[in-house]
Amino acid sequence: MRIAALAADAVARTATGQIRWPPLLVVASFVAVVAVLWVLLLRVGPALERRIASCAPGRALAVIVAMASAITLVFIALAFGVQQQSSWLRDLDSSIDARAPALRSETATKFFLLWTKLGTNDSLVIVVTIASAFLLLRRRWSETLYLVVSANVGAHLARDMKAFFGRARPDAASGIVGAGGSAFPSGHAVAITVVFAALAYLAFRTIPSWRGRGAAIAFAASIILAVSASRIYLGVHWMSDVLAGIAVGLLWVLTATVAYEWLRYKLTRSSSRTSRGA
Repeated sequence: MRIAALAADAVARTATGQIRWPPLLVVASFVAVVAVLWVLLLRVGPALERRIASCAPGRALAVIVAMASAITLVFIALAFGVQQQSSWLRDLDSSIDARAPALRSETATKFFLLWTKLGTNDSLVIVVTIASAFLLLRRRWSETLYLVVSANVGAHLARDMKAFFGRARPDAASGIVGAGGSAFPSGHAVAITVVFAALAYLAFRTIPSWRGRGAAIAFAASIILAVSASRIYLGVHWMSDVLAGIAVGLLWVLTATVAYEWLRYKLTRSSSRTSRGA
């Protein structure tokens, strides 16, 4: 009922002459993004996995460090722009924020309200709880711990960073829904990225075929993009808030995953030594 009321209010506040998005087109757009990502992963995924597997451990670690460095540089550039109130970042954010109202329609608003709801703490707690219960039923203790710790640390990380930067949100008058607190980085973008990137990693480790892996990763990536885009569409975040949120989420999941795999390797090695000693 609340979503319907918000959607109706949004349409009432929307200027005439806007683009109309048929419901089927909105849903088809999301499905198309999933499909494109899936096909892309099917084409490059297996070859990339073989190449990484053939690399020496040091070279594989260098690739991970390079990825982390690139993500970190993106976040630093955005954070520096926010702190210094750089004109290039202000112009980019203002340009996209000014275009958002022209794209609004009743169907699109309902669509993005649903996705933004998924990015709330309450919804993600449900997602993590269901996923953890599934893992526990399969006796995957370490993977459950990895997911729960990643999600909880990610939530606190976003909260602390918001308090540190203290950036103001876009003008509430042009937004569809209200939001309190600071804007940078987007808490929704951080949280959805952490949870679904971690789930995508667990799916990658569990599913043997690239058809299944590609589908899981493509679906997770599309959800991250949809929730993140909803924050811009609804007028509660700047584009740079969302990009920074995704960067923070990816960087934290990458760090947590490397730590998790290192601990698994150490424990497995220690267990095998104990077995041989016995």
